[in-house]
Amino acid sequence: FRYLGESIIPVVLFAVVWWFGYRKQGFLIFLSFFFSILTNFILKVSFCIPRPFVRDPRVIPMGSVLDTATGFSFPSSHTAVAVAYLAPLGIKYRNKLFIPIIVVLVCCLIGFSRMYMGVHAPQDILVSLVLGFFCVILAFKIIEWISDRDDAEIILSIGAFAGFILLLFISLLRDFPDIYFDGQMLHIGQEMQRDLMTMGGALLGFAIGFLCDHFFIHHEGSDSRVFNIIISVVGLALVLIIKKLTGAFFENIGYVYGHALQQTLLILFIITFWPIACRFLQRKFLRY
Repeated sequence: FRYLGESIIPVVLFAVVWWFGYRKQGFLIFLSFFFSILTNFILKVSFCIPRPFVRDPRVIPMGSVLDTATGFSFPSSHTAVAVAYLAPLGIKYRNKLFIPIIVVLVCCLIGFSRMYMGVHAPQDILVSLVLGFFCVILAFKIIEWISDRDDAEIILSIGAFAGFILLLFISLLRDFPDIYFDGQMLHIGQEMQRDLMTMGGALLGFAIGFLCDHFFIHHEGSDSRVFNIIISVVGLALVLIIKKLTGAFFENIGYVYGHALQQTLLILFIITFWPIACRFLQRKFLRY
């Protein structure tokens, strides 16, 4: 279940609905993810609570979790991500009781899996569940306000850029404590900076991408569902290829800011470069 809390999932969902032309749904996914992760990171760097296996020797981390459980414990990023993209489904289809029940069950199971692996305490999960739900509600309220506005993308771009600046300042100015486990120092500070700037790079990509779409691209999905499915599959494959091929290049730029720049490139590909290519393909093959 922990894989359902990876940040790549809402990014993939955003990419697909954006390429299909479902702008309102894309805005909702972006805002839910934006608020959930931003508040999550602010709490992490404010409290700097070590992982349970660091605080209590009775907690044994499972498998390769030491390589993937970067940053601090409180609250749970995986749970926050899961709530960000699952809770909107539960709210939208709240009249169909089984869907909200499944959403709550999956989010709780993701949180439980993180506790079972020894990387989170119950309070980490509980706060993320509650906070994530309120972030999704806030995202719905903002969508109701901007959905019919011509400047919706400009507003979202300003918000994304403000988030990028905030994360950049936190990364540059926050000193993180040294944390030791098994007699070795864990590079929590560097990993937390990497996580902060990875999210910051994504927000910078959203800020630039939304502006480009508003002023130049005006992407709309095709009327052909088959065409939309094909360009979505190809687009996601290209995202993975770009991520793989550029990994070493951005790693050489720097562990922290290289990851940020790569995220900016990937988000720009999703919002600007691939929609431009899709418009060309649509005119060439569909003739309308």
